[in-house]
Amino acid sequence: MRPYATARNVIGFGLLVLGLLVFWSVDRPGNRRLITLPTEPQKVQEVTQVTFKLYFAKGDSGEFAVETRNLEVNQGQDVILRALEELAKGPQSPGASRIVPEGTPPPLVYVRGSTAYLDLPAPYAKLQLGTAGEIMLVYGMANTVLQFPEISQVVFLLQGRELETLGHLLITGPIGRD
Repeated sequence: MRPYATARNVIGFGLLVLGLLVFWSVDRPGNRRLITLPTEPQKVQEVTQVTFKLYFAKGDSGEFAVETRNLEVNQGQDVILRALEELAKGPQSPGASRIVPEGTPPPLVYVRGSTAYLDLPAPYAKLQLGTAGEIMLVYGMANTVLQFPEISQVVFLLQGRELETLGHLLITGPIGRD
């Protein structure tokens, strides 16, 4: 009969335990880090006219159709959120397609320094847009937000937690200007 407690078996068991510990400590969807954000988004102090560039899909080409809108932003409104609300309403130009499915609310916006945090509500986790649709959604929102000079990068969150993916597109870090 051979002994079970050989050096090879002890080392193998130790590596197995170490591997399991690493596996359990890896960032899994339920363990994503909660981001502490400011409680109030940045708001305008007076009524003002603002010109926004909104990035919609250009048919099925994988390119963006840029639509310019002049809108009044009321005192107390968040300018970036206002732009994302317009993006969620959909395009007005012929040949442009919506990137945010109809009925899907815009994300909440928080700004810390030059970083805009877009906190996507729960419906975004269930959109099933496919890879091309997710690319258009994420980069359309990011480009819309990055037009504001005080913003140099955009971080996407899902219900206040770090977002890795919406299903296909890997979103692990901030998106900056090209």
